[in-house]
Amino acid sequence: MFSKHSLEDTMKRKIFTLAVTMIIFSSLSLVSAFADEGIHTQTGLSADILCVDSGVAADGADMVNSPEDHTVMCALMKPCIASGYTLLVKNSSSVYDSFPLDAKGNKMNVKYLKKTKKKDNILVDIKGTVKGNTIQVESIMDAM
Repeated sequence: MFSKHSLEDTMKRKIFTLAVTMIIFSSLSLVSAFADEGIHTQTGLSADILCVDSGVAADGADMVNSPEDHTVMCALMKPCIASGYTLLVKNSSSVYDSFPLDAKGNKMNVKYLKKTKKKDNILVDIKGTVKGNTIQVESIMDAM
């Protein structure tokens, strides 16, 4: 018969293994999107890293399950700008993977956010190349 502790330990190991597997596959999703060398375009949600890392944005948006509710106004708050930006891309498991923008991309994203007519659902097309898991941005525009 199993003790309560051995079942808990087994569950913890299984959850850890699942988490590691998800991280590996999520890393591969951007690699596959940018599989060939050179510049490519990727569609996703623009979000600040502070709100993404917090899980819930200052505007109340659930950044894990509903990042499309994140507002432009929130993303342009000073602490959010200072944290930098990321592209959230939904993977095949319907989980959002986060891919930070480079310094140039962060500046371009602020300009984009200040000009856009959108209030939320900041769906963008980012053109660039990937180095590590960071996108070296060439352009940002409304998603088509």
